[in-house]
Amino acid sequence: MDNKRNSPDRKRGKRSAEAADETRRSILAAAGRHFAADGFGATSLRDIADSAGTTHGLIRHHFGTKDDLWKAVVDDFIAQVAERQLPLFDKIDEDDPVDLLKAFITQFMRQTADMPEVAKLMLKEGGEQGPHLDYLVARILPVHELITPVFERVQKAGYLT
Repeated sequence: MDNKRNSPDRKRGKRSAEAADETRRSILAAAGRHFAADGFGATSLRDIADSAGTTHGLIRHHFGTKDDLWKAVVDDFIAQVAERQLPLFDKIDEDDPVDLLKAFITQFMRQTADMPEVAKLMLKEGGEQGPHLDYLVARILPVHELITPVFERVQKAGYLT
């Protein structure tokens, strides 16, 4: 049995998992660029496949429908934003609310510069009522709920009216 653990097949299996993860990341990145630039309606899975250097079939394998891929892109964007923003909120009770608000805004501006696709996607999809706007709002609402007490504390301190 030890031979099976060290067999070339086992190494290939690990490489296959790594390759699948790399393909998935490549598809997400390409889809994010296309959805942000062209919007959901004007983006085809074939365009994304060409940009990602993969096939339409692999996109369907990894994500299912185009709508599922769009949701995965949004979830990935929100996860990246949260990864950078959430540590700021760990200090919400101990930091000066003005300093915390400044840190949040500074981080938000850096992220917008580093990840312009997020803002572009929100502008494209946020312009009309529908399931994509509903999905965006549902994903952004938890961050909004985190920052609201900071704004309230800044307002209570007399900095905002």
